[in-house]
Amino acid sequence: MAAKAVVRDVGRVLGMSYGYVDRIAKLIPFELGITLDDALEKEPELKQLYQDDEEVQEPHRPGARRSRARRATPACTPAAWSSRPR
Repeated sequence: MAAKAVVRDVGRVLGMSYGYVDRIAKLIPFELGITLDDALEKEPELKQLYQDDEEVQEPHRPGARRSRARRATPACTPAAWSSRPR
């Protein structure tokens, strides 16, 4: 359960659509104490999604992973950060 919850929490924080994140979370096998590494080994479709996402990395940020489903919202832009009251 913890691995699925982590995927859902991270997806929510990154502003990804619930449907996309839920689809990924459902690919994680239901096993007590499973890690994300174990899930990647046991579920070929999850591993394929992970490998496809690595190919979409931004060239100026080595090691950064960004999902195709993530869309910037006005509150997530740097311009909005500077204009918010503190």
